[in-house]
Amino acid sequence: MSNNSKVSESISVSEFSNLVSVISTCNPKNTEKIGFLTKWAIITRACIFSLTLISVTLAFALALLDVGYRKISYAHLLLTFIALILAHASNNMANDLADVLSGVDDKDYARAKYAPHPILSGMIGKKALLITILAFTLIDIIVAVYFYVIGYTYVIYFAGLGGLLSLWYASPILPLKKIGLGEITSSIVWGPLMVGGTYYVITGQLPSNSSWWAILPWTIVVSSGLIGKHLDKLDADREKRVFTLPVIMDTVSGERAARILNQLVLLSFYVSILGLVLFGKVGMGILLSFLALPRLVETLKTYNSPKPSQPPDWFPIWPLWFVAWSLYFNRRAGMLYIVGLLLNLVIPTKYVYLSVL
Repeated sequence: MSNNSKVSESISVSEFSNLVSVISTCNPKNTEKIGFLTKWAIITRACIFSLTLISVTLAFALALLDVGYRKISYAHLLLTFIALILAHASNNMANDLADVLSGVDDKDYARAKYAPHPILSGMIGKKALLITILAFTLIDIIVAVYFYVIGYTYVIYFAGLGGLLSLWYASPILPLKKIGLGEITSSIVWGPLMVGGTYYVITGQLPSNSSWWAILPWTIVVSSGLIGKHLDKLDADREKRVFTLPVIMDTVSGERAARILNQLVLLSFYVSILGLVLFGKVGMGILLSFLALPRLVETLKTYNSPKPSQPPDWFPIWPLWFVAWSLYFNRRAGMLYIVGLLLNLVIPTKYVYLSVL
């Protein structure tokens, strides 16, 4: 092998390793050799795209249960996934841009400490970031218009409301995250809007009654990540007058109340699953999600105490803490829930429901 080939291979491996590290921890392993893909994974905050992946996969699983694999448009599934990833990226970038312009994000704020900040790190300028946001948003609008033109009229409600809430979340005028509504917004967007909208465009029909019920556990638990993140930034947000739900709860009842709230949110994932099975709304295959219970126990124990003053040596995204534990559970529980839904395709009908009605 020539020296040039060895250099190319080394660079390729380094880039792949960096990209994997950014997707899993938000941070590159090698900050001196950041390639194109790694750079944009950092700028768009690809480390939390897993939430969108779970929402889209959940919609696909529900569609399989309701209409079967032959009646699903796989081209629409791919197109929707790309559009939603772009929308998620746009929201992340718009949030970073808005917070820099409003003075919330600076070198001492948590956002610039747990991972490279797109603007403050010098990776991209404000104008270029704005152009990227507008370009991604334009693509999403074109996709939504395409679906509308070919007869998917309800897409205007799913996409319109999702876009409105995403923009309003980081809006310079009364942003939702600054008035204690950001957490519920995340539940609505990644729950009924994203899952329901994807289901609609890949099947051509609105979700069935049982599918709407099946979206509930994910709708509940997806907000725990944002609640955890706002807990991590509690003091800084209070100082910046960013009144997230944890800041409001801390002002009224103390920081422990906010931690207890997120413990209840996490527990509600399993409470809702048991309710769905017992009342015959969803097949008992979803009980597979209880295999994530050990992670829930670890996460709940972590929430019993305030954030430590120093991170463990192995912890990758300090000063964030609680959000990492929430996502540690959410990702495993969400995927097991989806696999559990698909189990209902093979479980004999007489064992699918444990109805108490």
